[in-house]
Amino acid sequence: MAIGMVLVVPLVVLGLGPMLLRGEWAHAAWVGWGMLVPAAILQVYLGGPYIRGAIDRLRHGSTNMDTLVALGISTAFGYSLYHLLLGQHLQAHFFMDSGIILTLITLGSFLEARSKGAAGEAIERLLDLAPKTARVVRPGG
Repeated sequence: MAIGMVLVVPLVVLGLGPMLLRGEWAHAAWVGWGMLVPAAILQVYLGGPYIRGAIDRLRHGSTNMDTLVALGISTAFGYSLYHLLLGQHLQAHFFMDSGIILTLITLGSFLEARSKGAAGEAIERLLDLAPKTARVVRPGG
């Protein structure tokens, strides 16, 4: 997850920089190529498990969240790569979108797993408080 946080920063800077700064580099071809590198690393490193999960689900004839994530990130990355390879650097690049989606979903999964772990530990502590034996008191006796 940390790699996602680190690599999404250059994607956001390169993706939003031209709109905010409006400098000479706003429409330079290197911006797209500069976005490709961190986006490709994120696509493989963070997106790999989602893509593998989606393929596995599709083999079994079903879908889940992995399918939706894989479809979104692959479409954004593929569209951007297609236009970049054609030399259409003035086209909108969605490398940043793919990276942000992956980073936020991975962060959400991490937070969910952490909270589930904390809840499980709290339940275990509560169960430890339960007495090991109990005495049954019945009416009349």
